[in-house]
Amino acid sequence: VCEHELVGSLCLDLKDVNRFYQPNIGDHFYSHASASCAGQNNCDNEMLAAYDFERVEFRSPVSGPHTNQLVRLLRAWNPSTGDHLYTLSQEEFQNITTNLGYQAEGGNILVSSSPRAGFVPLYRWYNPTNGDHFYTISASEQCMGQSSNSIHCGGETVNEGGWHYEGITAYVVGPKNGNQCPHSMIGGLCLQTQDVNRFYLPTVGDHFYSVASASCAGQNNCDNEMLGAYEFERTEFKTPVNISVANQRHFVRLLRAWNPTSGDHIYTTNLEEFNAITSSGLYRAENAELWVSPTPRAGFVALYRWYNSTNGDHFYTISANEQCMGQTSSSAQCGGETVNEGGWHYEGVAGYVIEP
Repeated sequence: VCEHELVGSLCLDLKDVNRFYQPNIGDHFYSHASASCAGQNNCDNEMLAAYDFERVEFRSPVSGPHTNQLVRLLRAWNPSTGDHLYTLSQEEFQNITTNLGYQAEGGNILVSSSPRAGFVPLYRWYNPTNGDHFYTISASEQCMGQSSNSIHCGGETVNEGGWHYEGITAYVVGPKNGNQCPHSMIGGLCLQTQDVNRFYLPTVGDHFYSVASASCAGQNNCDNEMLGAYEFERTEFKTPVNISVANQRHFVRLLRAWNPTSGDHIYTTNLEEFNAITSSGLYRAENAELWVSPTPRAGFVALYRWYNSTNGDHFYTISANEQCMGQTSSSAQCGGETVNEGGWHYEGVAGYVIEP
Protein backbone atom coordinates (compact mmCIF):
# COMPACT_ATOMS: atom_id res chain seq x y z
CA VAL A 1 0.00 0.00 0.00
CA CYS A 2 1.39 3.40 -1.01
CA GLU A 3 0.76 6.14 1.54
CA HIS A 4 1.85 8.87 -0.88
CA GLU A 5 1.46 9.02 -4.67
CA LEU A 6 2.10 6.10 -6.96
CA VAL A 7 4.07 7.23 -10.02
CA GLY A 8 4.55 4.27 -12.29
CA SER A 9 5.85 1.68 -9.84
CA LEU A 10 7.34 4.22 -7.40
CA CYS A 11 5.66 5.39 -4.19
CA LEU A 12 6.71 9.02 -3.77
CA ASP A 13 5.89 11.98 -1.50
CA LEU A 14 5.99 14.75 -4.10
CA LYS A 15 6.48 18.49 -3.70
CA ASP A 16 6.26 21.23 -6.32
CA VAL A 17 9.45 22.48 -7.94
CA ASN A 18 8.72 26.11 -8.75
CA ARG A 19 10.26 28.15 -11.53
CA PHE A 20 11.40 31.67 -10.68
CA TYR A 21 12.83 34.36 -12.96
CA GLN A 22 15.23 37.23 -12.33
CA PRO A 23 14.45 39.82 -15.05
CA ASN A 24 17.48 42.04 -14.46
CA ILE A 25 19.94 39.33 -15.45
CA GLY A 26 17.64 36.80 -17.13
CA ASP A 27 18.26 33.91 -14.74
CA HIS A 28 15.82 31.03 -14.37
CA PHE A 29 15.84 29.34 -10.98
CA TYR A 30 14.20 26.08 -9.86
CA SER A 31 13.51 25.22 -6.25
CA HIS A 32 11.15 23.59 -3.75
CA ALA A 33 10.79 27.10 -2.24
CA SER A 34 7.17 28.24 -2.05
CA ALA A 35 5.79 30.52 -4.76
CA SER A 36 5.20 33.12 -2.04
CA CYS A 37 8.96 33.32 -1.51
CA ALA A 38 9.30 35.40 -4.69
CA GLY A 39 10.52 38.84 -3.64
CA GLN A 40 11.97 37.61 -0.35
CA ASN A 41 15.34 36.51 0.98
CA ASN A 42 15.92 33.72 3.49
CA CYS A 43 12.58 32.16 2.57
CA ASP A 44 12.59 28.37 2.51
CA ASN A 45 16.40 28.64 2.58
CA GLU A 46 16.54 30.52 -0.72
CA MET A 47 17.48 34.10 -1.71
CA LEU A 48 14.68 35.22 -4.02
CA ALA A 49 14.32 38.95 -3.32
CA ALA A 50 14.75 39.91 -6.99
CA TYR A 51 12.89 36.96 -8.48
CA ASP A 52 9.38 36.65 -9.92
CA PHE A 53 7.44 33.43 -9.54
CA GLU A 54 6.55 32.04 -12.95
CA ARG A 55 4.96 28.64 -12.49
CA VAL A 56 5.20 25.13 -11.11
CA GLU A 57 7.59 23.44 -13.53
CA PHE A 58 7.47 19.87 -12.17
CA ARG A 59 7.39 17.88 -8.94
CA SER A 60 10.12 16.10 -7.04
CA PRO A 61 9.89 13.62 -4.13
CA VAL A 62 10.97 14.73 -0.67
CA SER A 63 10.40 11.32 0.87
CA GLY A 64 8.93 7.91 0.15
CA PRO A 65 10.16 4.33 0.11
CA HIS A 66 11.48 4.53 -3.47
CA THR A 67 13.50 7.75 -3.45
CA ASN A 68 16.66 5.60 -3.48
CA GLN A 69 15.85 4.79 -7.11
CA LEU A 70 16.28 8.44 -8.07
CA VAL A 71 19.30 10.77 -8.28
CA ARG A 72 19.94 14.33 -7.11
CA LEU A 73 19.97 17.16 -9.64
CA LEU A 74 23.23 19.04 -8.99
CA ARG A 75 22.98 22.84 -8.81
CA ALA A 76 25.67 25.48 -9.34
CA TRP A 77 25.63 29.28 -9.51
CA ASN A 78 27.79 31.68 -11.51
CA PRO A 79 28.19 34.92 -9.51
CA SER A 80 29.45 36.77 -12.60
CA THR A 81 26.42 36.11 -14.82
CA GLY A 82 23.89 35.11 -12.16
CA ASP A 83 23.14 31.89 -14.05
CA HIS A 84 22.05 28.73 -12.26
CA LEU A 85 22.96 25.46 -13.93
CA TYR A 86 21.40 22.08 -13.13
CA THR A 87 22.98 18.82 -14.24
CA LEU A 88 23.24 15.12 -13.47
CA SER A 89 26.74 14.91 -14.93
CA GLN A 90 29.41 14.79 -12.25
CA GLU A 91 31.99 15.52 -14.93
CA GLU A 92 30.20 18.67 -16.11
CA PHE A 93 29.60 19.78 -12.53
CA GLN A 94 33.28 19.33 -11.67
CA ASN A 95 34.35 21.27 -14.76
CA ILE A 96 32.08 24.29 -14.25
CA THR A 97 32.88 24.60 -10.54
CA THR A 98 36.63 24.18 -11.13
CA ASN A 99 37.19 26.06 -14.39
CA LEU A 100 34.19 28.19 -15.32
CA GLY A 101 33.54 30.28 -12.21
CA TYR A 102 30.50 28.43 -10.90
CA GLN A 103 30.00 27.77 -7.21
CA ALA A 104 28.43 24.54 -5.96
CA GLU A 105 25.08 25.07 -4.26
CA GLY A 106 22.73 22.85 -2.37
CA GLY A 107 19.62 21.54 -3.96
CA ASN A 108 17.46 18.62 -2.99
CA ILE A 109 15.65 17.98 -6.26
CA LEU A 110 15.42 14.27 -7.01
CA VAL A 111 14.92 13.12 -10.60
CA SER A 112 15.23 10.03 -12.77
CA SER A 113 18.28 9.71 -14.99
CA SER A 114 16.38 7.59 -17.54
CA PRO A 115 12.83 7.35 -18.93
CA ARG A 116 10.30 5.61 -16.71
CA ALA A 117 6.54 5.34 -16.38
CA GLY A 118 4.90 8.50 -15.04
CA PHE A 119 7.93 10.72 -15.75
CA VAL A 120 8.42 13.32 -18.50
CA PRO A 121 11.58 14.82 -20.02
CA LEU A 122 13.07 18.00 -18.58
CA TYR A 123 14.48 19.86 -21.58
CA ARG A 124 17.54 22.11 -21.29
CA TRP A 125 18.20 25.24 -23.32
CA TYR A 126 21.05 27.75 -23.27
CA ASN A 127 21.21 31.41 -24.24
CA PRO A 128 24.81 32.39 -25.06
CA THR A 129 23.88 36.08 -25.12
CA ASN A 130 23.16 36.32 -21.38
CA GLY A 131 24.54 32.95 -20.27
CA ASP A 132 21.21 31.67 -18.94
CA HIS A 133 20.29 28.00 -18.73
CA PHE A 134 16.58 27.32 -19.05
CA TYR A 135 14.74 24.10 -18.17
CA THR A 136 11.20 23.18 -19.10
CA ILE A 137 8.95 20.14 -19.45
CA SER A 138 7.21 21.84 -22.38
CA ALA A 139 8.68 20.80 -25.70
CA SER A 140 6.83 23.64 -27.40
CA GLU A 141 7.70 26.56 -25.10
CA GLN A 142 8.24 29.60 -27.21
CA CYS A 143 11.79 30.91 -27.74
CA MET A 144 13.40 27.52 -28.13
CA GLY A 145 15.90 27.59 -30.95
CA GLN A 146 14.74 31.03 -32.05
CA SER A 147 17.09 33.84 -32.97
CA SER A 148 14.71 36.75 -33.55
CA ASN A 149 15.29 39.97 -31.65
CA SER A 150 12.16 39.73 -29.56
CA ILE A 151 10.82 36.35 -28.51
CA HIS A 152 8.71 35.02 -25.72
CA CYS A 153 10.39 32.53 -23.45
CA GLY A 154 8.89 30.98 -20.35
CA GLY A 155 6.72 33.89 -19.39
CA GLU A 156 9.02 36.83 -20.02
CA THR A 157 10.28 38.57 -23.13
CA VAL A 158 13.83 37.59 -23.98
CA ASN A 159 15.18 40.35 -26.18
CA GLU A 160 18.51 38.64 -26.78
CA GLY A 161 17.12 35.63 -28.59
CA GLY A 162 19.56 32.95 -29.65
CA TRP A 163 18.40 30.00 -27.56
CA HIS A 164 20.09 26.66 -28.25
CA TYR A 165 18.73 23.26 -27.34
CA GLU A 166 21.11 21.20 -25.17
CA GLY A 167 19.13 17.99 -24.73
CA ILE A 168 17.27 16.26 -21.91
CA THR A 169 18.66 16.95 -18.46
CA ALA A 170 16.56 14.39 -16.59
CA TYR A 171 13.10 12.85 -16.28
CA VAL A 172 10.67 14.34 -13.78
CA VAL A 173 7.10 14.08 -12.51
CA GLY A 174 4.82 16.70 -14.03
CA PRO A 175 2.69 19.15 -12.01
CA LYS A 176 -0.41 17.76 -10.35
CA ASN A 177 -3.31 17.69 -12.80
CA GLY A 178 -1.01 19.46 -15.27
CA ASN A 179 -1.52 22.75 -13.42
CA GLN A 180 1.74 24.69 -13.49
CA CYS A 181 0.36 27.93 -12.09
CA PRO A 182 -1.68 27.78 -8.85
CA HIS A 183 -3.54 30.96 -9.87
CA SER A 184 -3.91 32.38 -13.40
CA MET A 185 -1.29 32.98 -16.07
CA ILE A 186 -2.00 36.49 -17.35
CA GLY A 187 0.37 38.32 -19.65
CA GLY A 188 3.17 35.92 -18.79
CA LEU A 189 2.67 36.38 -15.05
CA CYS A 190 1.17 33.93 -12.57
CA LEU A 191 -1.28 36.14 -10.67
CA GLN A 192 -3.85 35.81 -7.94
CA THR A 193 -6.69 38.23 -8.69
CA GLN A 194 -9.77 39.72 -7.07
CA ASP A 195 -12.84 41.34 -8.62
CA VAL A 196 -13.05 45.13 -8.68
CA ASN A 197 -16.73 46.01 -8.53
CA ARG A 198 -18.37 49.16 -9.82
CA PHE A 199 -20.95 50.87 -7.60
CA TYR A 200 -23.11 53.92 -8.29
CA LEU A 201 -24.55 56.59 -6.03
CA PRO A 202 -27.57 58.01 -7.92
CA THR A 203 -28.18 61.01 -5.65
CA VAL A 204 -24.85 62.63 -6.61
CA GLY A 205 -23.91 60.62 -9.68
CA ASP A 206 -20.70 59.15 -8.23
CA HIS A 207 -19.07 55.99 -9.61
CA PHE A 208 -17.07 53.99 -7.10
CA TYR A 209 -14.65 51.11 -7.69
CA SER A 210 -13.60 48.71 -4.95
CA VAL A 211 -12.75 45.10 -4.13
CA ALA A 212 -15.71 45.22 -1.75
CA SER A 213 -18.20 42.45 -2.44
CA ALA A 214 -21.23 43.18 -4.60
CA SER A 215 -23.37 42.30 -1.57
CA CYS A 216 -21.92 45.35 0.25
CA ALA A 217 -24.15 47.65 -1.84
CA GLY A 218 -26.55 49.35 0.56
CA GLN A 219 -24.34 48.68 3.60
CA ASN A 220 -21.79 50.63 5.58
CA ASN A 221 -18.64 49.17 7.15
CA CYS A 222 -18.77 46.27 4.71
CA ASP A 223 -15.37 45.09 3.47
CA ASN A 224 -14.01 48.36 4.91
CA GLU A 225 -16.17 50.52 2.63
CA MET A 226 -19.12 52.88 3.23
CA LEU A 227 -21.64 51.85 0.59
CA GLY A 228 -24.92 52.50 2.41
CA ALA A 229 -26.34 54.62 -0.42
CA TYR A 230 -24.64 52.87 -3.36
CA GLU A 231 -26.02 50.43 -5.91
CA PHE A 232 -23.96 47.60 -7.38
CA GLU A 233 -23.60 47.88 -11.15
CA ARG A 234 -21.11 45.25 -12.32
CA THR A 235 -17.64 43.79 -11.98
CA GLU A 236 -15.50 46.21 -13.98
CA PHE A 237 -12.11 44.48 -13.89
CA LYS A 238 -9.77 42.38 -11.74
CA THR A 239 -6.80 43.52 -9.68
CA PRO A 240 -3.78 41.42 -8.69
CA VAL A 241 -3.60 40.64 -4.97
CA ASN A 242 -0.80 39.29 -2.79
CA ILE A 243 1.72 40.48 -5.37
CA SER A 244 5.28 39.41 -4.66
CA VAL A 245 7.78 42.21 -4.04
CA ALA A 246 9.55 41.37 -7.28
CA ASN A 247 6.32 41.22 -9.28
CA GLN A 248 5.31 44.68 -8.13
CA ARG A 249 7.65 46.14 -10.73
CA HIS A 250 5.00 45.23 -13.32
CA PHE A 251 2.28 47.24 -11.58
CA VAL A 252 1.50 50.64 -10.12
CA ARG A 253 -1.10 51.50 -7.54
CA LEU A 254 -4.34 53.07 -8.73
CA LEU A 255 -4.59 55.87 -6.17
CA ARG A 256 -8.02 56.91 -4.88
CA ALA A 257 -9.28 60.25 -3.59
CA TRP A 258 -12.73 61.56 -2.57
CA ASN A 259 -14.29 65.00 -2.95
CA PRO A 260 -16.64 65.51 0.05
CA THR A 261 -18.33 68.46 -1.66
CA SER A 262 -19.32 66.79 -4.92
CA GLY A 263 -19.08 63.20 -3.74
CA ASP A 264 -16.80 62.32 -6.66
CA HIS A 265 -14.12 59.63 -6.43
CA ILE A 266 -11.10 59.98 -8.66
CA TYR A 267 -8.63 57.19 -9.47
CA THR A 268 -5.21 57.92 -10.92
CA THR A 269 -1.72 56.46 -11.26
CA ASN A 270 -0.31 59.96 -11.62
CA LEU A 271 1.27 60.87 -8.29
CA GLU A 272 1.62 64.50 -9.35
CA GLU A 273 -2.11 64.73 -10.07
CA PHE A 274 -2.94 62.93 -6.84
CA ASN A 275 -0.76 65.24 -4.73
CA ALA A 276 -2.21 68.33 -6.43
CA ILE A 277 -5.86 67.45 -5.80
CA THR A 278 -5.32 66.28 -2.23
CA SER A 279 -3.00 69.13 -1.18
CA SER A 280 -5.51 71.66 -2.52
CA GLY A 281 -8.09 70.43 -0.03
CA LEU A 282 -10.62 69.58 -2.73
CA TYR A 283 -10.04 65.84 -2.39
CA ARG A 284 -9.11 63.57 0.50
CA ALA A 285 -6.76 60.64 0.03
CA GLU A 286 -8.37 57.23 0.57
CA ASN A 287 -6.92 53.76 0.75
CA ALA A 288 -7.59 51.39 -2.14
CA GLU A 289 -5.76 48.16 -2.90
CA LEU A 290 -6.04 48.48 -6.66
CA TRP A 291 -3.13 47.70 -8.98
CA VAL A 292 -2.87 48.25 -12.73
CA SER A 293 -0.21 47.94 -15.40
CA PRO A 294 1.08 51.34 -16.53
CA THR A 295 1.70 50.03 -20.05
CA PRO A 296 -0.11 47.64 -22.42
CA ARG A 297 0.69 43.95 -21.99
CA ALA A 298 -0.76 40.67 -23.17
CA GLY A 299 -3.89 39.67 -21.26
CA PHE A 300 -4.66 43.23 -20.10
CA VAL A 301 -7.15 45.77 -21.46
CA ALA A 302 -7.37 49.54 -21.27
CA LEU A 303 -9.29 51.20 -18.43
CA TYR A 304 -10.79 54.34 -19.99
CA ARG A 305 -11.37 57.48 -17.94
CA TRP A 306 -14.21 59.93 -18.54
CA TYR A 307 -15.26 63.13 -16.80
CA ASN A 308 -18.66 64.79 -16.52
CA SER A 309 -18.20 68.52 -16.13
CA THR A 310 -21.86 68.94 -15.18
CA ASN A 311 -21.79 66.96 -11.93
CA GLY A 312 -18.02 66.53 -11.49
CA ASP A 313 -18.09 62.72 -11.73
CA HIS A 314 -15.16 60.64 -12.92
CA PHE A 315 -16.14 57.41 -14.66
CA TYR A 316 -13.93 54.41 -15.52
CA THR A 317 -14.74 51.55 -17.84
CA ILE A 318 -13.06 48.83 -19.87
CA SER A 319 -15.79 49.21 -22.52
CA ALA A 320 -14.70 51.45 -25.35
CA ASN A 321 -18.29 51.87 -26.53
CA GLU A 322 -20.21 52.32 -23.27
CA GLN A 323 -23.13 54.58 -23.99
CA CYS A 324 -22.94 58.23 -22.89
CA MET A 325 -19.25 58.63 -23.64
CA GLY A 326 -18.72 61.94 -25.32
CA GLN A 327 -22.45 62.56 -25.53
CA THR A 328 -23.98 65.95 -24.80
CA SER A 329 -27.65 65.09 -25.13
CA SER A 330 -29.91 65.82 -22.21
CA SER A 331 -30.49 62.15 -21.52
CA ALA A 332 -27.79 59.56 -22.17
CA GLN A 333 -27.45 56.02 -20.83
CA CYS A 334 -24.13 55.43 -19.09
CA GLY A 335 -23.06 52.16 -17.53
CA GLY A 336 -26.49 51.10 -16.34
CA GLU A 337 -27.92 54.37 -15.00
CA THR A 338 -29.44 57.39 -16.71
CA VAL A 339 -27.17 60.42 -16.79
CA ASN A 340 -29.46 63.35 -17.32
CA GLU A 341 -26.71 65.92 -17.35
CA GLY A 342 -24.82 64.59 -20.34
CA GLY A 343 -21.55 66.38 -21.10
CA TRP A 344 -19.08 63.49 -20.77
CA HIS A 345 -15.49 64.10 -21.86
CA TYR A 346 -12.87 61.46 -22.57
CA GLU A 347 -9.66 61.88 -20.51
CA GLY A 348 -7.54 58.98 -21.70
CA VAL A 349 -6.42 55.57 -20.39
CA ALA A 350 -6.10 55.36 -16.61
CA GLY A 351 -4.15 52.10 -16.77
CA TYR A 352 -4.28 48.56 -18.10
CA VAL A 353 -6.29 45.99 -16.18
CA ILE A 354 -7.36 42.36 -16.20
CA GLU A 355 -10.77 41.63 -17.67
CA PRO A 356 -13.37 40.16 -15.31
